[in-house]
Amino acid sequence: MNAEDADKRKRLVAHGCDHASPDKEFFSSAFSAFICGLPLSRQFRATESKRSGWRGFSCGTPVSQFYKAKAREMKMSHSRSGFTLIELMIVVIIIAALAAMVAPNLIGRSDEAKAKIAQGDLQSLDTTLKLYRLDKGSYPTTEQGLAVLLASPGSGREPYLEKPAKDPWQRNYIYKYPGAHRPASYDLFSAGRDGREGSEDDIKNWE
Repeated sequence: MNAEDADKRKRLVAHGCDHASPDKEFFSSAFSAFICGLPLSRQFRATESKRSGWRGFSCGTPVSQFYKAKAREMKMSHSRSGFTLIELMIVVIIIAALAAMVAPNLIGRSDEAKAKIAQGDLQSLDTTLKLYRLDKGSYPTTEQGLAVLLASPGSGREPYLEKPAKDPWQRNYIYKYPGAHRPASYDLFSAGRDGREGSEDDIKNWE
């Protein structure tokens, strides 16, 4: 044994690795890697570096060093994959801003679609009221209203309407005979979204 080998053996003994050879040291590091869950390739590099004079790990305490390395690795992984409170708040603010811009457009389109449905209902009711006049000789009075269309005209015939006439806002259509706007006929309209007669959103049969 030359002086260099003797010096190396002294260092191994000082670190608690008496009778340790490079191969034993290599397998000790690999076993520590297995326990700690670290990649073996990393330990191979560490062991090879140690053979060439690397002193980052002491032979007597490889497990504690590897645990520390594993903890640092896990901490860095969590920091990369997590979201901070500020990031979540920014996402919530962006979503709220988009909702504030989109919601009015959606509401407007919904009201527009309901207004078109109401216009179609008025045309259908106009046809039904004309059939009633052919059978009865005149339109229903204001007091009778559209409810009279739910009754059978007789002779086993089906009613003029199967269910009460309601507008898309689930309110009754307003019927007046004779009409103020159509004296020779009748006024039929929906009070619209606001439910108030005479407002701008009324859907009428005289316009």
